[in-house]
Amino acid sequence: MGEAQEILDRGYDAFNRGDVEALLEMMEPDFVWHEAEEVPGRKTAIGRNEFADYLRGFERLWESFEFELLELDDLGDHTALAKMRTHARGRASGEQMELVIYHLWRFRNGRVARMDAYLDENEARDAALAQEARPGA
Repeated sequence: MGEAQEILDRGYDAFNRGDVEALLEMMEPDFVWHEAEEVPGRKTAIGRNEFADYLRGFERLWESFEFELLELDDLGDHTALAKMRTHARGRASGEQMELVIYHLWRFRNGRVARMDAYLDENEARDAALAQEARPGA
């Protein structure tokens, strides 16, 4: 997996530490974050500034929120699929939550260019194939 593994290890570690600046440095300026449709709230952040705002929203909703990388699959053509487990505790409710989610990553120039989240692995893989089929994607 090489470069993608190293980039994502650093990125998830920075997220778990709450180091927004380290995350932003790893992104292309036009980075796109697209949350899974089933997840409530904001779905898309375009660009570093919007993504930073999106991350700051986590502090209002979650007492704690961490990602654990379970598997990473190199799909070729600067694309990787990360199987993640989230560990979170709601700020208002105190309820703990665990969820498996799939992050479909695209890289450009040694940085992250796009992330699309899915709750279903087959849906994530289908999206990767659809992206691969589009010229210039």
